[in-house]
Amino acid sequence: MTKGFTIPELLVSLFVFSIGVGAAMNLFLAGISFQKRASSSEEFSAQASAFFEYTSRSLRQAQKDLTGACLSQTGLNYELFDAGSRIKFMNQKGECQEVFLEAGIVKERIGVANPVNLTPANLQVYSLQFSLLGPGQQDDIQPRVTFTMTTSHGTLQTTVSQRTLDVQR
Repeated sequence: MTKGFTIPELLVSLFVFSIGVGAAMNLFLAGISFQKRASSSEEFSAQASAFFEYTSRSLRQAQKDLTGACLSQTGLNYELFDAGSRIKFMNQKGECQEVFLEAGIVKERIGVANPVNLTPANLQVYSLQFSLLGPGQQDDIQPRVTFTMTTSHGTLQTTVSQRTLDVQR
C-alpha cells in the first residue's frame, strides 16, 4: 500500500482552504470599507465644526448698524435675504459681512471683497438656512440667529445670541 492523498481528498482540502481564504478576504475588505467611512465621517466633522465655530463667533460679535451703512434700516443687528439663505450683518470691525450658499459651497463676503469659501469644495452643502429672533430694537428679545446646514452627511444646527446686551430697558 502506498502512502499519499487521493485526488478527491486534495480537491476537498483545496475547497476548504479557498473558503477560509475567501472569508478572510471578505473580513479584510469590510475592515477597509469601515475605515474609509470612519475617515470620511471624521473629515466631515472637522470641516463642519470649523465652519460652525467661525460663523458662530462672527455672528456673536456682530454690532448694531446705527448708521444704515450696511443693512437696509438703522438699528438692525442682522438682516436675511434670499428666503433666509443669506445673512448680512456688521462685524466687530464695523465692516459689512455676509454669509451665503453658492454652488454647494458656503461663502463669506466682507465689504466689497470677493467671496471667500468657508467650506471646502469636497463638502457638498445642499442647504444653508438662517432664522432670526429679536433682530430689531422694537422688542425686548436678545437677538439670536439659528442656522442650519444640510449636507450628504446629515443636518447640523446651532443657535447663537449676540454677545453685547441689546434689549431696551
